Amino acid sequence: MFSPVSAEEAVKVIKSNNRVYIQAAAAAPQALIHAMTNRHEELKHVEICQLHTEGEAPYANPEFRNSFHVNSFFIGKNVRHTLKAGNGSYTPVFFK
Repeated sequence: MFSPVSAEEAVKVIKSNNRVYIQAAAAAPQALIHAMTNRHEELKHVEICQLHTEGEAPYANPEFRNSFHVNSFFIGKNVRHTLKAGNGSYTPVFFK
């Protein structure tokens, strides 16, 4: 049986050195993103994989560089600054 939990409870399964995929476009779960980012002090080297996400991407902020590494498959506005600063990586996935 399904038992709903809070965003804070849901992101407790994320551990240091894990890889997390964030759903693309407007489906990016902002509540979960913020709950995960709020755990930045206890998380180290979590790889965030994403295509293009709408909304905030606080995990891409420079102050969280030791906690989160952005691996973006599309260089959107919300992560462009961190990729430009060398705090993340770009993995092209589109072919001509």
